[in-house]
Amino acid sequence: VRALSSAAIRNLSTEQIAALSSEQMSALSAAQVVAITTAQLAALGTASLNGLGTAQFAALSSTQAAALTSSQLAALETADLAALSSAAIRNLTTDGLSAITTEGIVALTSVQAAALTSTQISALTTTQLAALETKKQKESQLVQKLQLTKYLLTSGRGRDEIMKLLSFIDWVMRLPKPLELRYIEQVREYSEEKNVSYVTSFERFAREEGMQQGQQEG
Repeated sequence: VRALSSAAIRNLSTEQIAALSSEQMSALSAAQVVAITTAQLAALGTASLNGLGTAQFAALSSTQAAALTSSQLAALETADLAALSSAAIRNLTTDGLSAITTEGIVALTSVQAAALTSTQISALTTTQLAALETKKQKESQLVQKLQLTKYLLTSGRGRDEIMKLLSFIDWVMRLPKPLELRYIEQVREYSEEKNVSYVTSFERFAREEGMQQGQQEG
């Protein structure tokens, strides 16, 4: 399949493209993915479509995204959904959007969520809207948590006091695991910039706490 030209991919019948396995789909280059017609895309089974990786989903055009069916969107992995461009998100059908799982809606990036049209937003279910609002609140909490952490790291307080306060903030301002990982990464970058080496012990503590939290939620 990898050896097929873009033109050859475009000339495959819907039956032939639908017969491709997930392994064959995963072998397609970005150029080959772009060559897939809307009719071919709509003909793909969910297993075959999920064979595409995040880089391949990122290559989908807005026209191709508009061809994705409700069943295909409902079965998408959250990472693949988050890989779609803002233009692609803006062109998803209202039926398709309403079929996306709550986890999928939460996986949308801030840029993707901002790209939603008023028509698309009005088509979202109550559960999806609540999930978006919760995500917005948690992302705001992430910003606040980072601001407090950065303030403490440069406050001139002693190491032990800072560690205790950071642990308290981490306990009070719990974040979903994806946001917690973003928080830890940004704290690491900031601590390296400010040459605060001891923050690694807090980082390890926060990561362990996040893993335990994820296990409890699971």
